[in-house]
Amino acid sequence: MLWGLSPALDLLSEYEKVNTLFGKKIINILLIGSTDGRHILKTISALKRHSVDDCDVNFFVMDLATEFVARQLLLLTIALEPEDHLGIQEKARLWMEIYGNTLLRPVTAKYLMSKAVQLIHMVTNKNYQKKRLPLVDMDFVKYKEIDQLENIFKYWIRNRYSIAKIWDNKLRKSLGTRYDSREGVFDWDYNMKLHDIKGGTRVCAGEYKLWRKIGIAFTWLETEYSVGNPTLAVGIGSSGDNLYSHGYWGDMESGPFFAFGTDSEEKPMLEVRNEVNVRRATDITERNLQRMFHELEHGSPPSDLYTACIDLGLVMMKPGNVDLEREVILDYEPDPTPEDYSAIPVPNCKVFFLPGNAMDIFPKKAKNKEFFDMAFVAQNFYKFLNQDIMSMIKPCGCLVIETRKFVIGLERDAGCFGKEVRNKLREFGWEEVTKCHFRKDAHALFRKSSGESSSEKNMDEQDDTEAAKIDDDPCAMEQDLTESITEEYKQLNLEETRDKAASTSSELENSSFVCPKSTNLLEDEPNIKETEVISMTFQEDTDVHPKEDFKKRIEDVEDAFVDEKDGLKISGRENQSDLASSEVTRNAEERGQKAESGDHDHVN
Repeated sequence: MLWGLSPALDLLSEYEKVNTLFGKKIINILLIGSTDGRHILKTISALKRHSVDDCDVNFFVMDLATEFVARQLLLLTIALEPEDHLGIQEKARLWMEIYGNTLLRPVTAKYLMSKAVQLIHMVTNKNYQKKRLPLVDMDFVKYKEIDQLENIFKYWIRNRYSIAKIWDNKLRKSLGTRYDSREGVFDWDYNMKLHDIKGGTRVCAGEYKLWRKIGIAFTWLETEYSVGNPTLAVGIGSSGDNLYSHGYWGDMESGPFFAFGTDSEEKPMLEVRNEVNVRRATDITERNLQRMFHELEHGSPPSDLYTACIDLGLVMMKPGNVDLEREVILDYEPDPTPEDYSAIPVPNCKVFFLPGNAMDIFPKKAKNKEFFDMAFVAQNFYKFLNQDIMSMIKPCGCLVIETRKFVIGLERDAGCFGKEVRNKLREFGWEEVTKCHFRKDAHALFRKSSGESSSEKNMDEQDDTEAAKIDDDPCAMEQDLTESITEEYKQLNLEETRDKAASTSSELENSSFVCPKSTNLLEDEPNIKETEVISMTFQEDTDVHPKEDFKKRIEDVEDAFVDEKDGLKISGRENQSDLASSEVTRNAEERGQKAESGDHDHVN
């Protein structure tokens, strides 16, 4: 995975749910498969919110692919650029484009090439790296992996990555015969899968479908994306002087929206009008990144920020077409001179990148036993957990597991995944700190167990029930959708609606119903339909609001349409029985009783 499928966490806040930070001198955090550094940035930006002035916070990053290490180095470098070298708004947009877009603006592509040159200086010259990016420590990385990193950065500079064509070919292969109707497939996945996920509605339909079609997740007005993003290339290698890659191996169904785009500390960013998001996940991500970058440099969140994209969630933007045959190659030669300034300082923090085989080597070393205070494990890495890795976590430590809540296509596996995780960690002697619903929560928090609790047994039974429902019922997700809609209705203020309904009910009780002159009352079709519609409407209201006094008013309305002039009383319940009424009419015609008198039949 090139990006995480869960919101960024302040890991120190998660740690405080289990232990206190007071008196701690050092906290070692292990990150397995985080891939994008979002938890690192979120944690170091919030350091001032915790009492850790005299505490060293160390992050140890384990990733299997060297390309993921290279991307994290680049994203950390951008995030820690001083404000006098890169403005906060432009920094956020550069970070977002490189993070989640297949195509870049030409200015972003040039910036990427320039930073790739600086990254080559960093990985090949440790003294320069400690001066230019002191937060990072590369001492654990092997020389062979240093050479791979250098080749990756050179590949970024040459940038012959045809991501648009690669994306389209993978899309054709994954959709098969549905490729010609791919717009309908994207619409189905958005409305029937993403909308069923709590928080998934923050992503607007337009931005999700555009990303599914051409891989561009974050867009702004008056911008053109034409240069491939080489940081998404995987399997980069060299053959003589030639550099190559094995294409794109990343996510093509969920999207890069969930790290920073589903929630915000500024509630106006989450505003909804007429069931439409006022601001897109792109705008929420941009605002969250600006707040985080400001807090990184100044130690506190900003009082006010300017965001150019206002209310774009209400705008229907037509996505542009991408020419798959045309490759845009920039005629640009970056400056090879090393930069002479330093990144934003982050005191008492270090990020250690570990070698690719660290999961095999590190647990076997005695000095690493009970070394880490907490660990984070991505949802696709939990299968690598074993007793040796778990032994590196302190008995008083904690473990954060990413769930598959935002993994589109694996929603049927969510309940079974939760049961597998619990069973596996229970074998290692771990238990949940708080109950986690693996289909509704993005993370699960565990600690060393003192014995199996009844809550864990209940959660296992819940997982079994969920798995059974998913296997037996092809529409199992419908129940979750109904529950989410019910929760939204509970949050609505319906007092005004109830007052209006009561007023309407009182007016109808005091009014009269006048029947037109006809040989048969039941032939007056419009009046019958009007009565049925009113009856059905109020019946729905009584189902939603089952209060006795309100139900009594509605029942009175249904039964009290009275014709004062002719003394006719029409019952709402009998009006719904067309078959019985028509039978009465036929019997009256057969007997010929008062066929020409024009009298009305009396219906009780």
